[in-house]
Amino acid sequence: MAKENTLSYEKLGLMVGLEFHQQLETHKLFCKCPSDVRTDEPDIKIERQLRAVAGETGEVDLAAAFEMQKEANVIYEGYSDTTCLIEFDEEPPALINRRAVDIALEIALIFEMQPIEEIQVMRKTIIDGSTPMGFQRTAKIAIGTKNSYLMTSQGKVFITQLYVEEDAARIIKQTKEGTTFRVDRLGIPLIEIRTDPDIHSPEQTKEVAERIGAIIRATGKVKRGLGTIRQDINVSIKDGARVEIKGAQELDLVGEYVKNEVLRQLNMIKIRKVLEERGAQEDHIALEHQDVSTIFTETKAKFVQKALKKGERVLGVKLSKFGKLLGRELQPGRRLGTEFADAVKIYAGLGGILHSDELPNYGISEDEVNEVRPVLECGDEDGFVLVVGPKGKCEQAIWTICNLAKIYITHVPKEVRRPNPDGTTAFLRPLPGSARMYPETDAVPLRISSEMVEEIKQHLPELPEEKKKRYIEDYKLSVELTEELYLNPKSLWFEEIVDEVGVDPMLVATTIISTSKYLQREGFPIDEEITKEKLHEIFEFYSQGRYAKEALPEVLTSVAENPDTPLDELVESIGLTTLSKDEVTKIIKETIEKNEDLVKEREMDALKPLMGEVMKKLRGKVDGKTISTLLEQQLKEHLS
Repeated sequence: MAKENTLSYEKLGLMVGLEFHQQLETHKLFCKCPSDVRTDEPDIKIERQLRAVAGETGEVDLAAAFEMQKEANVIYEGYSDTTCLIEFDEEPPALINRRAVDIALEIALIFEMQPIEEIQVMRKTIIDGSTPMGFQRTAKIAIGTKNSYLMTSQGKVFITQLYVEEDAARIIKQTKEGTTFRVDRLGIPLIEIRTDPDIHSPEQTKEVAERIGAIIRATGKVKRGLGTIRQDINVSIKDGARVEIKGAQELDLVGEYVKNEVLRQLNMIKIRKVLEERGAQEDHIALEHQDVSTIFTETKAKFVQKALKKGERVLGVKLSKFGKLLGRELQPGRRLGTEFADAVKIYAGLGGILHSDELPNYGISEDEVNEVRPVLECGDEDGFVLVVGPKGKCEQAIWTICNLAKIYITHVPKEVRRPNPDGTTAFLRPLPGSARMYPETDAVPLRISSEMVEEIKQHLPELPEEKKKRYIEDYKLSVELTEELYLNPKSLWFEEIVDEVGVDPMLVATTIISTSKYLQREGFPIDEEITKEKLHEIFEFYSQGRYAKEALPEVLTSVAENPDTPLDELVESIGLTTLSKDEVTKIIKETIEKNEDLVKEREMDALKPLMGEVMKKLRGKVDGKTISTLLEQQLKEHLS
């Protein structure tokens, strides 16, 4: 297997382009329904089965035709109070959401793109079931100019196109009978930003994704949280193919997806060369298969026993010249056989395959393997695949396997792949063609006037680099703390609290960045319950001397766990009522007297252990600096 750390991406001709998708903070794109993703039980259910049809070009899109082969039922769930007939394709779309268009224009102008004069909504064929209408509505907002680029550590990356489009429905569950989608997410406005394939390394891919995300968040008009950002990563290398990694959500894995896709294509090219050396040809891969069920009548493989008892079959097919190649690793933990298995799961609905490079295994004996090979007429350089299941599905699986094998003999296929949590990818569907786009005749075009553009230009947000510089200069924050804060969506909270309440900027910043993250990791619902308004009130109480800064973690956790309880009641209930100077002095004197032996022995060196004792009694009620000053004063008086 090719080793990632020895790769020269420049020599490989690596080209990467990003399609960055971000949900906008506004109602849905073609109706007035709220952009709320819900977890309660829906009260609407509709069942459908989708079909691929020819577009205006007279062609049926390859990806659409592929999805239709599954013949799966689709169930759509919705809510009578927050979803409408437009989501269920029972009513034409309303006028496009003007606020979504304005936000998209604002982002386009930040990137110095040229807005188009008239927005024409288009239909993009989608037949994986994620839209009841069988298409996604999308509208181009702006195109790139010579100034529309990001300057990265490896050069310029040009931004070419910006769209606003509707998000798809989300998958709730998948079964053998079909897929259930919920339409609460369907129609939420998405901005899509496309780059040229100017990215030439995994590290640069992550850098570009971070920069685009930071600039978009600077508007303060986009949604935050898991599922609100998705990235499609288009990857190609010399002698390989363009592959789209669809819907990557984890920013930290963006570079890993590129690395592992490069490895996969390199290893596919190596396998193709081996097949070429062996004289493999497409017409050597025959669709003829053999029913080898009788070989396994006494097998110890329990899953095969179970299938045969239900009347299912075991079919086998020879893959000419594929011997010892099916077990070749393509990506970490994923082999050529895995590629066949993924396709079989999607095309035929079977759980997977068995192949010659992994047998004997799973309870299948060597004797059984030796019986299979002559039945399938396998020579020394040949491999074979077995599939287990209902006869019709097994035949569909054999068809899939043979067609893939023919492709692998000649080229690396263009395809769409699914991102996995470990940084690898899996086959999803063929790469869509140009036949998938056509005009949306039910949507009224929208003209973009020069007045609209000029008005938006007057209110463009501060860019992240400018904000970073200002935080260091105006708020005297360290470079390290600024690096974490200025891209954080709560940076706007930071500025409002510091400016309006007048508390120490360092304290507010560390509370937002460090304290909140720590408490969230400890299991407290800080992100869910501590709103901007609640955090503002917490610091107002602090500025009034209601508790010391040491009490902030305890106050945050109490508010998070009791979000409906007034803050003054919480402060009192957890014993954070402030003490007067005389009361603090009295407690300090009592502590010194209680530790008389320690004081006599260590004199002023007893300050540190005494501080620990006093803090146990006063933590959160009095500022630590005040306690330290009073303790030192009282200790000196006591010793004198």
